Amino acid sequence: MSITPETTGGDEPVFPVEALPPLPYAPHPGLLILAAPHCLLGSIPACQRLATWPEHTQVLLLRTRRALADAEHARHAPGVHAVTVIPSGPITVEARLAVTYSRHLHHVRRRPAHSYLLAGAPITGTTPTIQATARPPEMTLVPHLVTLTARGGARETVVWEWMWQPEAHLHLGPDLLDETLLRSMLPGLLWLRHASRHHQIPHTAAGRALARILAGRALSIQDVHRNFLLVHELLATHTHAAPDQGRAS
Repeated sequence: MSITPETTGGDEPVFPVEALPPLPYAPHPGLLILAAPHCLLGSIPACQRLATWPEHTQVLLLRTRRALADAEHARHAPGVHAVTVIPSGPITVEARLAVTYSRHLHHVRRRPAHSYLLAGAPITGTTPTIQATARPPEMTLVPHLVTLTARGGARETVVWEWMWQPEAHLHLGPDLLDETLLRSMLPGLLWLRHASRHHQIPHTAAGRALARILAGRALSIQDVHRNFLLVHELLATHTHAAPDQGRAS
């Protein structure tokens, strides 16, 4: 078994549930970390080994109530591939997806064609609920649109990423959208991603223009930032009660 996501046209990742191995209960809130065997984080007292995933990947839980501050240190540790903020309790499929998506982003951003000024594993989470007072004003929150598949079907969901603004500008473009606006648009954006995956974008002028830009790819948050006027027009003129996407849980 591999935890590498499947890809469709345009190198678009699709994450099968069966590629996200179960993890034990998290006894305390903290950071879920994927790391290489040689990573020294596993030796510190606040860090617990939860499991070993395929490809000799260590799954670590770092106990902390200073999630973003400690995540900023952990993401730069040698051998760290992914960092995800989680609460205490059962480690859900959404949390396993978030840490796997962090690893995917880390892999993509380390490619020569995607050289990033700021190194380190991405910091992801399943919700945007970390208190605003704990987040530096220079850090922004990005909702990635992601597809999770299972035998019964597929569903579109969101993986959140905390990014420093220079990273966000490099990844998303010069104009970052307002976070509150993006959150209010998420139901429509998930609907539009589903429509783009199934080649069902509405046949309006804006829809045809967006379809030409996507060229068969599923809609991503980068596409939303770079083509906001088209996306906004589509969502403003069409109801977006999401069609039945099946279940992936």
